[in-house]
Parts: sequence; C-alpha cells; structure tokens
Amino acid sequence: GAARRVQSALAAGSSGEAGVAPRGALEALAALRERVNQAARFVPSSRCLDQALATCLRARAHGIPAQLQLGMRRDAQGFTAHAWVTLDGVPVGEDPA
Repeated sequence: GAARRVQSALAAGSSGEAGVAPRGALEALAALRERVNQAARFVPSSRCLDQALATCLRARAHGIPAQLQLGMRRDAQGFTAHAWVTLDGVPVGEDPA
C-alpha cells in the first residue's frame, strides 16, 4: 500500500544511517522545510507527517541526508504524535519548547 511505497522511497535514499551533511545543507533544508510549510497552507488536511515526509523526500532527492523522526508523548487527552525532520541529529525548523 501507500505506507510501503513511502517506506521504500525513504529507504532508497539512505543506508539507514545519517550521512554527513554537505556544507550549507542545514540552511538549504531549513529553506526547503519553509517552502513545504507554505505550500501546506493550501492543503487543509496536511499534517506534520505529510509535511515531514515531503521535506525529507525532497531533501534526499537533492543529496541532503535528512532523517524522518516520529514521536509520541502521553498527555491529558491521551497521546500526541508528531513527525519532524533532522539533519545530523539537529531538528530543522522545530520550536525548541
């Protein structure tokens, strides 16, 4: 299904380990993430997972070894999930709070 295609596409762009990012990659990835976020404003159903996947796939297509991260935390309403992109272990465009 769709999840398997996404998983295959992500695996094709990486050996499973974070690579060494080329010089200027963090800035390029931050700019790419911002463009994806701007485009997502026109897609009401877009969520963090959609945006992180789009950012990660585009980054890898440009030779930037971005990593997709998924996380969950328990809160008063149950669980909250979030997806984001990192480069060399650094979250890109995330609120540090």
